[in-house]
Amino acid sequence: MLATTPQPERINLWSKAYTIVLIREAVAAGRIPAQFRPADVNAALGIDWAGTFLPKHRVGNPGKNAALFVQVSRGLYRLK
Repeated sequence: MLATTPQPERINLWSKAYTIVLIREAVAAGRIPAQFRPADVNAALGIDWAGTFLPKHRVGNPGKNAALFVQVSRGLYRLK
């Protein structure tokens, strides 16, 4: 019998969609400030790659990736 929902071990917990949900929740809960640095996100989520994720998904990114963040100043971002 096929399961209708994905099994937990098969879900990519660090997909782009899941990461942005976690960042939004952390900002709403005050675990990440409204204007944040990659180190803030890394500390709150227990990851080490926010330094590439945030610029890759900022408004105006050269790769035309989904724009999820606004770069406030060098190394400082906020949710779009």
